Amino acid sequence: MTRSLIVIAALLLMGFSSAPIEQPVTVHGYNGSLMEPEVSGNMLFFNSEGPNADIYLASRINDYNYQLVGKVVATPSFDGAASVSDAGDFCFSSGSNYPPWIIICNGAPLIGDFLTEPRPPMTNMDTDISADGQRHYIVISKHDTDPPSESNLFQAQKQPDGSFNIVPDIFQNINTSNLEYAADILPGELMIFFTRMVGRDATIWRAIRSAIDQPFSMPSVVVDNGFSEGSTDNGCLYHKRVGSGFKLFRRC
Repeated sequence: MTRSLIVIAALLLMGFSSAPIEQPVTVHGYNGSLMEPEVSGNMLFFNSEGPNADIYLASRINDYNYQLVGKVVATPSFDGAASVSDAGDFCFSSGSNYPPWIIICNGAPLIGDFLTEPRPPMTNMDTDISADGQRHYIVISKHDTDPPSESNLFQAQKQPDGSFNIVPDIFQNINTSNLEYAADILPGELMIFFTRMVGRDATIWRAIRSAIDQPFSMPSVVVDNGFSEGSTDNGCLYHKRVGSGFKLFRRC
């Protein structure tokens, strides 16, 4: 059995269906809303809330406690939804040209079909890069309302010239007339978590597949207890609305 299949089997046996206990996660030294977590080894990236959000870095103490290191991306516009590959790629959503948003990877805009210079109201809202840096699990949204009127997931494959092209039909069982976004692809890329928003309610879902070039299965909901979105770390860590802001929680 491959490592990716072992990971999937373990997660299924652990059973999101067995309703694990949700517990808060604290970033010591930081006050304010925490959103869009991204775990890479012992590092946690997250961003603040709002149109001028910045990206922060924290170091792991344990699963439920991190220590703030500081800001890593801070511009006058929105910076958020960081994604890191094992190959060293660092990507995030930038509002520097908003509208539309663009994806910045390693200091330059991500390019490819449906990705290059998106035109309002269509925009590249966020992405999750694969561990080897060869694929992006990207969100293309229609920002003509708030929240967007459309938002769907796509898999984009790296080309010999360094651009990324959409692979058709990968999310045919996932994309709906509701909003799908915030992909969290697991190592091996055979399991994915994502957020679905229906009206003003956001929940986290999971789907699996048999191979990287195959479509994902029909998804099942795994976190449905309040406005929750943006999972990372094998679907275990995410942000959730608490009062007028957002906090991080873990349930695995």
